[in-house]
Amino acid sequence: MKLLLLLLPSVLALNLNPMPVSNDDYCDTLVDEDETSGCSYFSSLMFKCKSAIYSEEIFSSRVNDGVCDCCDGSDELLTGIKCPDVCETKATIALIESQKQHDLLWKGLKKKNETIESSARDLNDMKLRYDANLELLKVYKESLQVEKSRLQQVDSAILLEIMDVLRVNINDVTKMLDFLASSALLEGESVIDAIIKFASGDNYDPDEAEALYLSMDQKTVDISGDASNYDKWNSNVNSMKAILQLDRVVNVDDLFKNVVTKVFSDGNISKILNSLHIEHLGAGAARMAEKEDLVKSINTGEERIRNIEIANKNFEPVINFDFGPDGYLFSLHDKCFTSIDSSYTYEVCIFKQVKQNGKTLLGRYRNYHIDRSNKRVVISYDQGDRCLSTAQKQARVFELALECSGDEKNELVNIEEMEICSYRGVLRTSLGCFE
Repeated sequence: MKLLLLLLPSVLALNLNPMPVSNDDYCDTLVDEDETSGCSYFSSLMFKCKSAIYSEEIFSSRVNDGVCDCCDGSDELLTGIKCPDVCETKATIALIESQKQHDLLWKGLKKKNETIESSARDLNDMKLRYDANLELLKVYKESLQVEKSRLQQVDSAILLEIMDVLRVNINDVTKMLDFLASSALLEGESVIDAIIKFASGDNYDPDEAEALYLSMDQKTVDISGDASNYDKWNSNVNSMKAILQLDRVVNVDDLFKNVVTKVFSDGNISKILNSLHIEHLGAGAARMAEKEDLVKSINTGEERIRNIEIANKNFEPVINFDFGPDGYLFSLHDKCFTSIDSSYTYEVCIFKQVKQNGKTLLGRYRNYHIDRSNKRVVISYDQGDRCLSTAQKQARVFELALECSGDEKNELVNIEEMEICSYRGVLRTSLGCFE
């Protein structure tokens, strides 16, 4: 409707003036007013200024409007206004600006090439390190398995040596009970717990264990005035007698093996032997030293393997990501940039996300597009926090354009909300420069 209203005067003019007059400030044929503002509402019509040393065009609406727009005043010939000729000054300024832009582009392209070359090397080095780590893991795991197998052999030999020593030194039930007591107390348990844990449940009764506990801790029971106390005392005495014949009711070798294995695995064997005044293990002493060395080596090896696996886990998402030809955008892979205006603080983590004031998510990384023909690089983000103020409650989106810069430092600038929940920003970087 607006266009029809705008066209109406021209249509009427065409009907009333079969022979249009040029530059009469009246739009007859859309092309006859190149020197007036008569067809200004048609934005495609431009007026070319007449200067030979500085080329410029202005909208037709600015012709003969009483304002000097052309550097030589050729847009105000019909108004009689005398405009100063500033074309030479404008041409000089344009030349300086052109040279400045040329230098900026040259500097940016030089830095861009250096950055891409460095990125290609760094990315290749990371891949080589990843592959080398895989080989190291294979070697270290094989070595670790050998050490663990040897440790099992040493443990078995030490255990047999310990049992032989104990058989020689613990030659009666009393010393066996002392051994049980020592192992239990060193582990922070009561003797009764030790008996229940190490002995076969079929051959032991809780009363018998309680009797042992009372006798070894030199506890007495008051039997005066209470028949139940007497019964308890009598039961404990009978149970204790049964315990003192332990070698007749249990397999002592099995009990040895269970107790020694448990104490040995907990690292208390030397304390137990000291408590029983057994001073040496014979050949087992050398094996104990070997065991200690093996344990240290295994712990070191396992730590080394964990560190390499963590390093490769960090490498994987980077070496498997497409950063473009020759790792074009690799230098930005772990970078975040901040921009602060009067109202908001923006943080753009290039291949992760964009946030506003540290809370509002403007988008998560989606993809990038390198458009060499149009000389631009754009990185897109979507799936941001939803805009509750809109009917559809659509998710926020963000677009980051890379703008040519020859500076050493990249800079995030010009962030704005183009329309509701749709944002755009600029990263000044040499990666935005194209020939």
